[in-house]
Amino acid sequence: MSPSSPPAPRAPFSAQWFPLVLLRVPGVPRSHLATLGYHATLTQRRAALAARAPLETAARALADRLHPLVPRVDDRHARRPLLAARRALFKLEPLPEGAWRDTVRALDPALHDDLEAWRLQHATHITHLDRCDALFDEDAATSDRALWELLASKHLVAGLALLNPSLSAHLARIPRCPLAELGVDDRKAIVQAFRYLLRAAMKPTPNGHLAGTFLAQIAPTPAPPPQDLGMRTTEFQLSRLVTDRLASVLLEKPAFRDHVSAHVSPCAFEEDGVVWVLHTDPETGRERYQEVPEASALLPHLDQASWGCPSPCAHWGEKLTRATRDRLIETGFLQLSWTLTEETTADDLHAIAQALHPSTEEAPELRPWLAFSQAIQQPLSDLQNAETDEQRHAALGTLHSLLAPDPEQSTEGKTPLLGFDDAAGDARLHVPEHDLAPFLAEVALYGAGYLLPALLPEEQALLALHHQLYPDAPSAPLLHFHRDYLRFCEAKRLGRNHFANLRSLGKHLDLPATDDPAAPFHQGLLDAITRAERGEAHYRPDLSALSRWDTATRTRESLRFAPAPPGPAGPRFHLTLWGGDRMSLFPRYLRRFPSTALTEPFRAWMAQWPAVVDMYGAFNKNPDLRPLTTARALHIPGCPAPVASPSAAFIEPRALDVTRATGRLTLVERATGRPVDPVFLGVSGPHTRPGFAQFLDHLSGHRTSLLELLFRALNRIVGERIQRASAQVERLPAIVLGDHVLLASELFLVPVASLPLPRGPVDRAAFFRFHDWLADHGLPLRAQVRVNQRDPLWLDLAHPAGIQNLARLVHGHTVCLVSPPLLDDDALWLRGLDGSYEVELGAEFIAGTAI
Repeated sequence: MSPSSPPAPRAPFSAQWFPLVLLRVPGVPRSHLATLGYHATLTQRRAALAARAPLETAARALADRLHPLVPRVDDRHARRPLLAARRALFKLEPLPEGAWRDTVRALDPALHDDLEAWRLQHATHITHLDRCDALFDEDAATSDRALWELLASKHLVAGLALLNPSLSAHLARIPRCPLAELGVDDRKAIVQAFRYLLRAAMKPTPNGHLAGTFLAQIAPTPAPPPQDLGMRTTEFQLSRLVTDRLASVLLEKPAFRDHVSAHVSPCAFEEDGVVWVLHTDPETGRERYQEVPEASALLPHLDQASWGCPSPCAHWGEKLTRATRDRLIETGFLQLSWTLTEETTADDLHAIAQALHPSTEEAPELRPWLAFSQAIQQPLSDLQNAETDEQRHAALGTLHSLLAPDPEQSTEGKTPLLGFDDAAGDARLHVPEHDLAPFLAEVALYGAGYLLPALLPEEQALLALHHQLYPDAPSAPLLHFHRDYLRFCEAKRLGRNHFANLRSLGKHLDLPATDDPAAPFHQGLLDAITRAERGEAHYRPDLSALSRWDTATRTRESLRFAPAPPGPAGPRFHLTLWGGDRMSLFPRYLRRFPSTALTEPFRAWMAQWPAVVDMYGAFNKNPDLRPLTTARALHIPGCPAPVASPSAAFIEPRALDVTRATGRLTLVERATGRPVDPVFLGVSGPHTRPGFAQFLDHLSGHRTSLLELLFRALNRIVGERIQRASAQVERLPAIVLGDHVLLASELFLVPVASLPLPRGPVDRAAFFRFHDWLADHGLPLRAQVRVNQRDPLWLDLAHPAGIQNLARLVHGHTVCLVSPPLLDDDALWLRGLDGSYEVELGAEFIAGTAI
């Protein structure tokens, strides 16, 4: 096979991008961080340390040569200076003064000359170290000024006001003076703000407080030179407002009672006159179905056909006493919601906040939301009422001043990899198609060209459980199966971790042990890592051994990726998230762009898969709120309750059956027999969703691809290395899949106990001690550090605040994972007039044999 092109699948196979991509941009140019680190100090320090090694070698040799002279001196008082000189050589300290030098000259003139030469070299070394101390003070002053300037960036200030309003208010009160002159509380606030600044400059943040998003078009040719990036779509994701508690408070306020709706939980059903509802224990997070006698007594008065439809609480008040209503809310049978709509104005929010006072002390998430809504109320009103282009541009300019940083740097003479087309009046980003085409060919091949013909072990176990529970019926109601599955897990004393339960389910069903389908790739990746030594690992699976695997006929695949350094065969991209057909990054952004720009094309795109049904529920996280883009939507627990939508019909879980008629577990509508492929089109990861949503993931008909197994094998390798981590730093090389897919970036496994971290503020000595260790182990000054499944944290260790943030992050952990940036500051992928950025792209494509 050719080393530059992977072999093709067995049948004619092709892939095609959705023509638009999401380009997520950090809020502050990364190139602005260059003035923060103590780089002059570190350069001088490393030069001094580089000269220290030959000085130590020479000192040991001189001490060995001096030792035979000691017995040759008869006067024991004259021997003492010789012994002191040997101790000074071993400790790398200045040689003592005195007549002992004349003694050495008389006994060994050559040694005397060498000692004098060493003394001069040592004096130069001490001068260099003293210069490090002086540079430390100079860098501290320069860095403090630059840090204050960056913390005043309009984009960062606006993001912090929403992300951490108390920190934002604290920063506004701190006097602009050197950090060393500040009090303890002020220094702690600066260290925390420094952490947010790194998040705003090194990578788009997951929740968008410190990031913006462009809608870019895949174009055949590069676009013109860059322009101002300030007017990008700014994502201010606000703290959660829609809660049962908040709705309950509003329900007691007569002026806002009409804003609150109630609906029956989508995971409630009636069986033989008994009402069962899925309840989640707020303390343990464990899910179980429980009987609700109060709801059972209401059955004659309830229209079960309308259980999933939200209705005003006044309607329920006609049937329920307050005590009964509260009990139904407590059990989860009845759910309250209050949802912001497009008609909600800043005046409405202000009035609600006033009505809740002093309840806002219990709901502090209202404060930043209220402050932001008040700040943008007037410019938004001006924009909506603008009658001329001049008025529109004036309103946009005001919004720009609130939401975006000022351009501070020019990129004249630089060639952009991503450009702008301003011919139509609105800046439109173009991503060069020729850069993406090779990457698409490979990622589509591994992600859709080879599908595992068998079920994963956990899916086989779930299928076996269905057989055991319903041996005489190939189908069963979805909620019955979910209840019986939870009962089985509880009877076997399994935990509340859904994925761990599935992994051990087969053992409790006495199924024969099966090999992990990722095992062969696990060994292949290990071999590639072993061969890599200090370079990058190259892995190309033997596709001829997968000839019996299936190929997708027509599938939609979603992914997130970032530009990486090019390789010998051309551009490379780091695959940071592979969602396959189980997710999409586009729906959450639909409201941020004109409907003709994204909403209409994406709904037409999703219409190609009529069986796909969006699992709709906010799961307590505002980033999961999204317009519906599928013809049908599955109502699952979460808030807000679904509202009537002209573009989608809602399905209740109680109306679905689980069937094994196809040899795997899938969902169908009980009334029509239509297939239902549940897909979550929000942004929360699988492990953070409710257990019911995780359960539905295994009923979507999803086929496991070769690419998923490679990630599974890679995660196992990292997990094994963590478990057997020693006291030494271990490096895992970057892993390149094929020619254009960076499967994993370079990674260092660092035992926390080996880190020379200070217990308090980082003074001069602690700073030098840490960086001496960092240089000895070859670790980067800027790094992304992870200690668990949470999002990694970017750190700039060239600044004392970065070391403090590292100490806080790794406290209480045994191992941390350290990754250097993919691109250096001179090779960042996006350059605007205000600086350079490392970006992430969200995209989708269709692949298969029937495109």
